[in-house]
Amino acid sequence: MKKPWIILLIFAALSCKKDHSPKPPDPPDDRPLLSFTPSTIVSGGSVRITSLSDTIKFSYEDIIDILFDSIPGENIQVLDSTHLLFAWTPALPAGKVNVAVHMKTKTIRSSGLTVVERAKWAARTKPDSAIYSAVSFGIGSKGYVLTGSDSTYSYAIYPNEPITVTGHARNRFMEYDAATNSWKRLSDFPGGSRVAAAGFSIGNKAYIGTGTDFRGNTFSDFWSYDTEAGDWQQLPDLPAEARYSAVGFNVGNKGYIGTGISGTNVWLSDIWEFDPAGNSWKKMADFPGGGRYGAVGIGLGNNAYVGFGGGDPSKVPGGASYLTDLWQFTPGSNTWTRKADRRDTLMNIATVGRIAPTGFALNGKVYLGTGVDYAINSVPYNLGSSDFWEYDPAGDSWQLMDPSPIAAFGAFSFAIGNQAYIGGGMAVSGSASHSATSYAYNFFYQFSRVP
Repeated sequence: MKKPWIILLIFAALSCKKDHSPKPPDPPDDRPLLSFTPSTIVSGGSVRITSLSDTIKFSYEDIIDILFDSIPGENIQVLDSTHLLFAWTPALPAGKVNVAVHMKTKTIRSSGLTVVERAKWAARTKPDSAIYSAVSFGIGSKGYVLTGSDSTYSYAIYPNEPITVTGHARNRFMEYDAATNSWKRLSDFPGGSRVAAAGFSIGNKAYIGTGTDFRGNTFSDFWSYDTEAGDWQQLPDLPAEARYSAVGFNVGNKGYIGTGISGTNVWLSDIWEFDPAGNSWKKMADFPGGGRYGAVGIGLGNNAYVGFGGGDPSKVPGGASYLTDLWQFTPGSNTWTRKADRRDTLMNIATVGRIAPTGFALNGKVYLGTGVDYAINSVPYNLGSSDFWEYDPAGDSWQLMDPSPIAAFGAFSFAIGNQAYIGGGMAVSGSASHSATSYAYNFFYQFSRVP
C-alpha cells in the first residue's frame, strides 16, 4: 500500500504539468468603427461621421479623403480633433453606401450609411434656345415661359457700388404642353424685350411686368395674356418705382408684385396687390425682411412665402448680402410672419443665402432651390447651386430633396397638376475684381416627389 504522501506528490506533479497545445485565436472584433448622423440621407446631403474607437483620431493633417462608393466627398471638415468628421456626399444612387475614410496612417471602412430617394428628375424636351431670368407659370395643363435672355450677362456686385448689367434681352413667349412633351412659340410679348421681369397667373390669364432691357431702361408697365383667346392687353402700370428682379405671385384671385431693385440702384421692399376684377393696384404692407432683389415668392393656399435674395450690401453687417430668411405673407390680414430659416441640422446653422433661386408650390408644400450661394466678399464666384429643398408650412420645417440636375441660377420653373418643371438658368464665372460673366443654359427637367 502506497503511503498517502506519495499519492499527494504524484497528484501535485500532474497538476503542475504545463499544457503546450496551441491556444485558439481571439474572436474577431466585429464592432463598427464608424457611425453616421443621420444614418439615412439623400444624394448630395451632409453627414457627420463619428469614430467609435479610441484608437482612431481624426485630424486635418492625417485625413486624405472620404470615399462614398469610391466617389470623393466634398467640404470635409474636422469638427472635433478626436472624434468627428463632416462631409457633403456626392451624387449617389439609393441604397447602402460603402464609406472609406482614408488617412495617412490607416483606412477605415463602414457600410452603415443608406441613401434614399425623395425626388425624381426626368429630362424632358428642351425649349428651342437657352434662357435665364425669364418669367414662368403653369396654367391648366400647360406651362409658359416668356422674356428673359439667351446670351452672355456681365455684371458687377460690390458693397456700396451699383449693379451694372449688359447683355441681350428678348420678348419671346413659349408654351410647353406636358401631354405631348413639346414646345410651341406664341405671339411675342408686346411690351418689348426684357430680362428679370416679374409675373403671376390667375385663372386662364398670365400677368407680367417690370424688368430691364440691358440698355439702361427699367420698367413699371404691366400686361396680361389670355391663354384661351390668345391675345395681349396692356393694364395700368405698377404705381411705384420701375424695377427689375422683383417677386411675383398670386394668392387666390389677386396677384402681387414687390421687392426688386430700381433703375437708380435702390433695393426695394414695397409690395403691391393687383385686382383683375377692378383692374387696379393697392399698396400692401412692406416686406419686413428689407429691400432685396433676386428673391423668391410663391403663393400657396391663403398665404405666400417670400424670402432669400440679395440685400443692400451697405445695410447688411459685414456686407454679406446673400439672405437666408423666409416670410409668410397673409393678404387677408395684410400681415407678415417670420418662418424658419432653411437650416443645416447637423451644424445647427442657417444654410448659405441664395440669390435668384427658383421655386414652386406642389401638393401643399413649397419647393425651392438652385441659385447663387456665394458670400459677397468671396472670389472666385460660385458656379451656381443644385440643392433643392421642401418647405412644409404645416410644420414650419425644411427637408433636403435629391439635387436638381441644374447647377445654376436664374432658372425658370412651373407646376402642372402633380408635376413640376425646371429649366434654363445660367452658370457664373468670376474674378478677383468682383466682376462676373454668366452663360445661358438650355436644360429642362420634370420634378416628381417620391412618396
